[in-house]
Amino acid sequence: MNHGYPPPVSQLLTLGETFPQANERDLPWASPYGDLGITREHVSLLVTILRDQQFYTDTDTDTDTDTAPEMYAPIHAWRMLAHLKATEAVPALLALLARIDDEDDDWVSEELPKVFSAIGPDTLAPLERYLADRNNGIYARSCACRSIGTIAEQHPTYRTRCVDLLTKQLGNFRSDNPFVNASLVYNLVDLRAVESIDTIRAAFADNCVELSIQGDIEDVEIGLGLRTQRATPRKLDPSFERMQRALFGAIHRAKLPMQARPKIGRNDPCPCGSGKKYKKCCMVAES
Repeated sequence: MNHGYPPPVSQLLTLGETFPQANERDLPWASPYGDLGITREHVSLLVTILRDQQFYTDTDTDTDTDTAPEMYAPIHAWRMLAHLKATEAVPALLALLARIDDEDDDWVSEELPKVFSAIGPDTLAPLERYLADRNNGIYARSCACRSIGTIAEQHPTYRTRCVDLLTKQLGNFRSDNPFVNASLVYNLVDLRAVESIDTIRAAFADNCVELSIQGDIEDVEIGLGLRTQRATPRKLDPSFERMQRALFGAIHRAKLPMQARPKIGRNDPCPCGSGKKYKKCCMVAES
């Protein structure tokens, strides 16, 4: 069934879970699609697949369509767009980021940073705008942040620009979400951005960074190579007790009165620091 898509693009609807194995550091997933005959002239059809709602279903439901081969068509399409370096597909790719917050879409969260990086540094400006827009979900913005970090790693000549973008956004820490601030810090540490330390210290000094992602300021300074060991006891995130309950389950719960256990919302960031929603992470361990 081609769902109205002509060949050779219709082949992407038949691949299902036939995913190529490739090193994450390589251009994502290039070789297995080379023999399909899909070229730049098919970019508009690939974008149409990304926007086609018939391919997106609620993966929490138990229906035959959840495992139908065509359900994987958007994944194959964005991988093909990465291979083709299709900058014209960036708006459609950015629109998919909302699925991370709305649908817990792990495929989008894990793969789109590599897709943006493979398309190239021309994606930086739209990613910067997306990251700065607080109307977007915090997980989607975190993914945009990781995308910028991935571009810096894969395109070293653009590292300075990427660090500047992330640092500029972190400069709004007082009015931004602490989880987003923590994501920014995490990526800056990953890029060894010592030049951003003043902005990072200011954000921590105002208690505007969630501590479960990268730790406190001394953890950050150690990560950046600015100190070799801690000088003070580690400052714990207010959610640390929740993380303990998630990790130790019934044993820890038995030691705490019910009223002492703060509630974690199903859609809140998981206190373990995974970057996933609580319901998709440690909530499962507790149940």
